[in-house]
Amino acid sequence: MILEPLDLYALLFCRVVIGLVFGLSAIGKMIDLVSFERAITAFGLLPEQWSRGAAWVFLAGELGTAALMLAGSNLLIWGFGMGLALLLIFSGALVLVLVRRQVIACHCFGPSRRTVSIHDLVRNGGLILCCCGGLGLLWAGSLQNATPTLADGILTGIMAVTLAALLINVADIVLVVRPVARQRHQQHAQEQQ
Repeated sequence: MILEPLDLYALLFCRVVIGLVFGLSAIGKMIDLVSFERAITAFGLLPEQWSRGAAWVFLAGELGTAALMLAGSNLLIWGFGMGLALLLIFSGALVLVLVRRQVIACHCFGPSRRTVSIHDLVRNGGLILCCCGGLGLLWAGSLQNATPTLADGILTGIMAVTLAALLINVADIVLVVRPVARQRHQQHAQEQQ
């Protein structure tokens, strides 16, 4: 079965989102890998002596996922699969941190003071959906003659970059939007009185 045009664009969309997010995450970690090692230790899921090795394994996995998304073709299934596995591991660790009520900086995208929050799980949920969508599209169809037009590819890429930016910054967006929404709600309540 050959992918229909809409499936082709959906696959390209998922591919760009996952490749971009994992690529940016890996670059951020390379800037200060020691901070990521410290975050792994602070999560308390592995012995401290394993933190450096785990940091390198996660960095290699993120670089590999981004590279497989870039390479495309028959390697996409491996890229989406690796991305999904990493996201499930990351999400499990984030859930444990939240359940334990630990206040830890994640360093998901490099050095940061922002602590782990539910918004990190929302971001990962969106990325997990992209990985599952990509895997589903690959299992449902074939990549024979699967090349979008340049204009359609650019538009799909712009949409994917937009979603990636939103997902990466979801916690910051909520911090900005929540006070504005609360203020509007209070104004509306006062007007009703």
